[in-house]
Amino acid sequence: MLVAYIGIYAGIGYLFISQEEKAREVAATEVPRLLAYNTGFNLVVFCGAALLLMLVFHGLRLAPLTLNEKAVLESVMAIAIVVLLMVVASTTVANLLGQAGITQVEDPAIAALREYFASPWLALLIGAPVMFLMAGLPEEVMRSYALSSALRMNSGGLATLGAFVTAAAFAFGHFYQGLTGMSVMFVIGLLLGFFYLMRKSFWNLVFAHTAYNVVVLLLPTLIHKP
Repeated sequence: MLVAYIGIYAGIGYLFISQEEKAREVAATEVPRLLAYNTGFNLVVFCGAALLLMLVFHGLRLAPLTLNEKAVLESVMAIAIVVLLMVVASTTVANLLGQAGITQVEDPAIAALREYFASPWLALLIGAPVMFLMAGLPEEVMRSYALSSALRMNSGGLATLGAFVTAAAFAFGHFYQGLTGMSVMFVIGLLLGFFYLMRKSFWNLVFAHTAYNVVVLLLPTLIHKP
């Protein structure tokens, strides 16, 4: 499972590296098309790969991704805490690398995304469901599947290794964001991995990832108000 997870993100990273048009400017008007494409791509690739692996390795049955049911209020509090940790950790890493003279490279598509979601209401009403479908759901299907396999084997060492490996692959998949972006994504991936190992809940993981992405969209709209 880990090999498949690495392979998907390695392929995504390679696609971004090999794209010659990557550096071109992206207009905010192009964002809906890019979001639709990336959402479809991620759903097909990540969910499709997970479904195929489950059918192959689990006798044509779906593998359970939630190994421990959680109460709603407990889940909300846990998600809020891990999202706060991710925001603090990502900001700290970016600042430390900035102080070391490593400048952050913002992909033109990311800049256009921020411009498109300049309104906090738009970020909440449109950004939240988009982030759920484009990132939270598909990306965490594969992560939880890879890590749940280690949990079902009752191997703490393999589960910990899996958290680090999936975080590294997750970071490489964000190669287009430069060294700072990859470092931040490694930390985010690590926190998400250990969050799943602690909670053992697929939906907790999905909503934590989605909530973090929405917060990242929201913060610039709230901080840079005239």
